[in-house]
Amino acid sequence: MCVLAVIFMLLFRLIFVSFSGPSPPDMQPLAAYSGYPQPAAVHPQSLQKFRMRTVFTDSQIKQLEALFEITDYPAVETRAELARRTGLSEETVRVWFKNRRTARLLFT
Repeated sequence: MCVLAVIFMLLFRLIFVSFSGPSPPDMQPLAAYSGYPQPAAVHPQSLQKFRMRTVFTDSQIKQLEALFEITDYPAVETRAELARRTGLSEETVRVWFKNRRTARLLFT
């Protein structure tokens, strides 16, 4: 009996919403809404600092790929040494390996 009541309520709502006419003003989409905050609504304190995308040199890529051929999960000490040799941060090297493992899975 409970299941029938739920089905009846759902059907009633569906029929009522379909024939009840236009939605109230607070339910209609905004005409100028683009999904992004408008410049006037953005406060300078809330602006997020975006990280610049790292551009790797050919030499850095060669060294990273060479180590990736040996191991796709290098030890912390190995990553630190590679970061020192390439001039990259340890975090950048760690993320590069994470992204490279994902790319291997996606593109093979």
